[in-house]
Amino acid sequence: MERIHLLYKKIKDDIEAEINSLDELYIANTDTKEFLNYLCAHRIITPVERDNSLDMRSEFKSRTDTDLPNDYKAFQNLIAKKKVPKIEILYIDIPLKLSPNNKVLCEYVTFIDEDKSVKLFEDRIIIKMIISKHSQQKNPDEVEKETEKKKRQAFEWINLAQQTIAMLNSHLTTDIEAQIEKIKSSVLLNQKRKDEIIKKINIPLKRKEDEVIKRINLDKSPLISRILPSAKQKEDYVLDRQKLLDIISVIDNQGRQFEKTPMSYKRLNEEDLRNILLVNLNAIFEGKAVGEAFSNVGKTDITLNIDKGNILIIECKVWSGPQNHLAAISQLISYLTWRQNFGIVISFCRIKDLSAVIKNLPEEIKSHPTYSKQGATTDPTHFSTFHQSPADKERNIEIHHVFYNLYTADKQKKVPTQE
Repeated sequence: MERIHLLYKKIKDDIEAEINSLDELYIANTDTKEFLNYLCAHRIITPVERDNSLDMRSEFKSRTDTDLPNDYKAFQNLIAKKKVPKIEILYIDIPLKLSPNNKVLCEYVTFIDEDKSVKLFEDRIIIKMIISKHSQQKNPDEVEKETEKKKRQAFEWINLAQQTIAMLNSHLTTDIEAQIEKIKSSVLLNQKRKDEIIKKINIPLKRKEDEVIKRINLDKSPLISRILPSAKQKEDYVLDRQKLLDIISVIDNQGRQFEKTPMSYKRLNEEDLRNILLVNLNAIFEGKAVGEAFSNVGKTDITLNIDKGNILIIECKVWSGPQNHLAAISQLISYLTWRQNFGIVISFCRIKDLSAVIKNLPEEIKSHPTYSKQGATTDPTHFSTFHQSPADKERNIEIHHVFYNLYTADKQKKVPTQE
């Protein structure tokens, strides 16, 4: 089973590399079980299993005997008479249950016996036995005995592989979970240290606030309205619409800064622009805005976590045409859980004529399979649409489409001509 151990070492190294590529603060804000499932679920190897719904099959094949026998003179006589001997081979096919992981496993495990006569494939194990060579034939009893031996080797290997894979899967999740918790503990200790410093120096951290932020902070009504669950349901929350508009106003403050100095952001990609928005949201919501968080079936650009729920999901895209915008809507809706009622698609537009883009887009959105009806147009760069939840046609999701104009004209200096 040494080869299987090597495979798991490679898997663990890949996961650790992915963890190390992420910001520690991001890891600290994720749910450990969700993060662990995201890292390991698609990498864990499923056990090799015999497919009992299919019968084993045997097949005889032959090929020219190219090995020199002991009696070379007799062999030459046979060649002269055009009676070159054949090797007869018996193949036995043991079907396995199909699994996408079997292909990966086959890259590390080829033969499962020392004399390389029992070979692993994605969907089967093949036993290969030479039953006739140099006119020396094995009798049926010998073939039966060898067949039973090879079958036993194959079944024993399957059982041992199942045990080894189960053990290594368990170790993998335990080790990776320990690594995640270690990072979280480190971030927590560092935050406590900073809190103690602030407490010792007795000077509060400065935070800039505008009117929208003050309105959110001073409003005594809860930022979310609670959906009362039944006795067996898990608690969840829905965002109040006015609060959603306040959050968009906060985002809009930064977005309009982008528009004032577009050249400053010319070289930034989607992720860079998103991270700037993320920093500003965290200044207000105290670290509860998370980039690339896990929600429903994937990783979102920004998830605003309020109290106990993943409430508001935001997708950030550099504008690349209406079809890609429709794809962003599908992506956003796939991230929403049944109770989540709002989403935002932010588009950074670097092409000319943004007004024409926004004017024509509502008609394009009508072709989306979830489209329900047009919503309000708040200002020239902000409108909303309603969409049916794929999980429940009775539930509507309100998606807000927000645009920022980052177009810059490339000005080239004229080279003076010599007269």
